This record gives sequence, structure tokens and C-alpha cells, in this order.
Amino acid sequence: MVEVQSEVDLRKRWTWPIYVAGSRARHRCPALLVVIAPAAAVARWCGEAIDLGHRRCELRPIVLGPDQIPVVTDFAAASRAPELAVLSVAAHGHDPGAEHIALAALAAARDLDSDRDILYPDFVFALLGEVARAALEHLMRIPNYEFQSDFARGFYARGKAEGKAEGKAEGEAELLLKLLRLRGFVVPEAIEQRIAVCQDTARLERWAGRLLTAGSLAEVLGDELS
Repeated sequence: MVEVQSEVDLRKRWTWPIYVAGSRARHRCPALLVVIAPAAAVARWCGEAIDLGHRRCELRPIVLGPDQIPVVTDFAAASRAPELAVLSVAAHGHDPGAEHIALAALAAARDLDSDRDILYPDFVFALLGEVARAALEHLMRIPNYEFQSDFARGFYARGKAEGKAEGKAEGEAELLLKLLRLRGFVVPEAIEQRIAVCQDTARLERWAGRLLTAGSLAEVLGDELS
């Protein structure tokens, strides 16, 4: 059994033993409880033994906290294990340098099925700390930022390469559309076409600057396409 625990909940000290016993009886095999707790204090609480009676029997969950969840910043490693990459953001999203963890997780989500490539970026942005989110926005807007792996350079340089072939505005528009989809926004066809033909690079950069903190497509575009 696997459960995610984001906060201390004293009720779980009574319900977790029931979950384990029920699973053991239903499947007729040994049962373990694995708790994923991204916060260190919560992880410590989850790992405390639960006394089932007179200290003759106890349940001690297996806990995956920040100390057990690796920091994933390598893009190729994130691509091989996208769920672990997103979990790394959950565990370390408020740590210094968390923007690099988020970059890896976002890249890992780009080639997944239609459900996960929408949900995972949402999780990443929701779990990332405010400072790291601002740093991530800054990184994605630096024209000459040097990514630290071939995988990353290939992913984030694609829009720039297309820009050289098709023109600066066209390349920026294409990259913006890709990032909008990566962010999970549904872009109506009419708006997609208007973005694609936009030749105003300042406007495109303004939209890109709003992208990471916006909660909706309207917040990204403002009233500029109305």
C-alpha cells in the first residue's frame, strides 16, 4: 500500500493499521505500508511506530521523505523516470536551486501521454516554492543560458533553432505555444493561429514572461488578443 501524506493527521494512527490488515486479508499475503511525505517534519512523524496493543505488536510504516527522495536535475535521468522527477520537485521544491529540478521535471513530461503531460507540469508549478518559481521564470527567459546536458540543450534550444530557420518572431511564437501546452493550458485554434502569425517580438516576450505565474490562458495574454 502506498499513501501520500502532506501533513500530520492523527487519525492516520488509527486507520493505517486497518488498511494494512485489510490488504493482508484480502490478498492473503504480507502487506506493507509505504508513505510518501515530501515535508521532513511530516516524514519523521509518519515513521514513528504505531503501538497496536501493550507494545506487543506495532506497525512502523516505510517512509519516503526528503532524505530518501533524490534531487533529480539531470534531464536524461528525469526522462527515464518522470514520476520520480515530479516527486523530486515535491520533496525539494523549496530548496535552493529547485528551479533546476523543475526544469528537469518539465522536460520529462513533454513526451508523456495526454493526461500526464498536462497534469505533471501543473504539479510542478504548484509544488515549486515562490523563490524557485521566479528563478525558473528567469532561467527560461535568458537568451544565452547554458544548460548543463545535451538532453536539456536539445529540448530548450529547439525553439531557438526553429527561430533561426523561420525568423525570430516565428521561432518565439512556436516556443511560446509549446510552453503553453507544456504548462497545461488549452489554446483554442483561433488564438493559436493569431499567436503563430504574431510578428511583435516584444509582445511575445511579454506573454512568455507571464507564463510561469499565470493561472489561466487569459492571464498570459491579458486583453491583447480580445
